[in-house]
Amino acid sequence: MTRAMLLLALFLPSLALALPAPAPEPLPPGIPSATDARNQLNALRVAAQGSSTGYSRDLFPHWTTVSGTCNTRETVLKRDGSGVTTDSYCVATGGSWYSPYDGATWYLASDVVRAFSLPGRLVWFGLDWRVGG
Repeated sequence: MTRAMLLLALFLPSLALALPAPAPEPLPPGIPSATDARNQLNALRVAAQGSSTGYSRDLFPHWTTVSGTCNTRETVLKRDGSGVTTDSYCVATGGSWYSPYDGATWYLASDVVRAFSLPGRLVWFGLDWRVGG
């Protein structure tokens, strides 16, 4: 072992101790205490599920063309997926999509679209998702 390597082996651990700890991530404002959160949840009114009469996903056009034959959905699928392959119409034919929310991974683009069907229904039935709304 050379002298330089010996010195490095001796001083490297103490150098790591001298480095400052990373700054903690800031918390978002307005987080209620556990007690307040439980009280707010207990105060929610749960109603019976209503009818879907009149709702149609076609009433909410949302996949606009971004480039060539690629629409918004296809562009986001390519952006957020891993190893995404597409055909000549820009339709995803392979790849995977990981959800950091629940740890699930999807391997079919057709499975990913299901996540987008709920908000249109919420708007149609007038549900208000604003904080405190």
